[in-house]
Amino acid sequence: VGLVDSLLYQMVKRPHSLYDEDDNAARVDAIAVIVNLACAEENKIMLVYHPGLLDVVVNIANFDPLDEAREHAAIVIMNLAYAEENKVHMVNQDHLLDTLIHLLFDVSPFTRRYASAALFTLACTYANTAVMSRHCDGGILEALRKVLLNDPIDEARVNAAEALFNMARNNSDDTVENMGNHPKLLASLAHSVLTDYSAEVRAYSARALEWLAADIHHPMVCHPALLKALTTACQWTKTTCIA
Repeated sequence: VGLVDSLLYQMVKRPHSLYDEDDNAARVDAIAVIVNLACAEENKIMLVYHPGLLDVVVNIANFDPLDEAREHAAIVIMNLAYAEENKVHMVNQDHLLDTLIHLLFDVSPFTRRYASAALFTLACTYANTAVMSRHCDGGILEALRKVLLNDPIDEARVNAAEALFNMARNNSDDTVENMGNHPKLLASLAHSVLTDYSAEVRAYSARALEWLAADIHHPMVCHPALLKALTTACQWTKTTCIA
C-alpha cells in the first residue's frame, strides 16, 4: 500500500513545465510500475479498490500531454478489467467509460488498441452490457462503430468488433434493443463483414450479427434493419454465421 501511495504521488505531481524532463520521466515511470503491478492476478483487485488510484489513472488518460503516459493509463485500465471480480465495479465508476470512449480516438495507435481491448473485456460480463450499450445515449456503441469502420490499426478494429460481439452474446433485452436501434450499427457490422481485410474483424462482425439475429424479431422496430444487414453480410460466403 505504501508503494502504491508513493507511485500515486509521482503520478499526480504537477511538472514545472511540459518540458520538465525529470518530472515527466518520473510520472511515466510511476505509472509504468502500476502497469506491471496490474499484470499480476493477485494485485488486480487490490489496485482497483485502492483509494484514488482509478481517479488518478483516469485523469492521466484524459489529460496527460505525453503519449506514453496515456498509453500506460490505458494499459492499467485494460489489465485491471481482465479480473472477473473487477468488471462490474469498473463499469460503474465515474468517468471510466467516458474515458475509454475518449481514448478510442487518441492519436496514439497503442492507446486506441488498449482502450478497445478494455471495452471488449468489460463486455464479457452480462451485468455490464446493458449499461455499456446505453451509456451516453449509445456513445460507446457509436465510438466502437467508428473504430470498426475507420481505424487504420488492425488490432483496434478487431477489438472493436470483439467488443460488439461480446455485447451481443452476453446480452439482455435492453442490450439487444440498444444495439439494434443504434443508427447504422447493424449496417456497419455488415459492411465490415464484406469489406474489412482482417479475417478476425469479419468473423467477429458476422458473429455479432448472428447473435443479434437470434433475439431481434418482428415486430421490433430494428427488425427491418437487421434483415437488410443480414442480406448485405450474406454475400460473404466464408462463414456460416449469417446463413
